[in-house]
Amino acid sequence: QRSGPSLVTRDSEKVYVHPGSVNFRRLSMNATSTASGSGWICYHSCVKTTKAYLHDSTAIGKYALLLFSSSDMELTEGRGSVVVDGWIKIKMPEKGSVLCKLLRKELEALLARKVRSPATSFAD
Repeated sequence: QRSGPSLVTRDSEKVYVHPGSVNFRRLSMNATSTASGSGWICYHSCVKTTKAYLHDSTAIGKYALLLFSSSDMELTEGRGSVVVDGWIKIKMPEKGSVLCKLLRKELEALLARKVRSPATSFAD
C-alpha cells in the first residue's frame, strides 16, 4: 500500500502521512491504531500534491492533548469525559479532569513566565 493508511482531520478531510516520514512506516505496519497506539497525530503542515500529505508529524497521547493543546478544554459534568478543542472527547473520571484542567493552567502560567523571563530558573 504505497499511499499508506489514511487519517481523518477534524473537518472530515482524508489525509495521508507523507511517505518520507518516519510515521509512514509505523502507521503502515499497524493500520488499525495510530502510531504506536497513541491515538493521535500532531502535524505542522498539510500539503496537497497528488493527495493531502501531512508533514512533520508526531504521535501524541491523550495527556499531551489535555495539557498542551491550543484550545481550552470543556469538562462534561457527570459524564466522565473531557472535550478538547470542541471535538476530541477523552474519557476520564471527573476528579481527574478537574485536576488536569488545574495542571494545565499552572503549566500555561509557568510557560508564560519563562517566555517573559527566559534567563530565570524555575527549578526551585
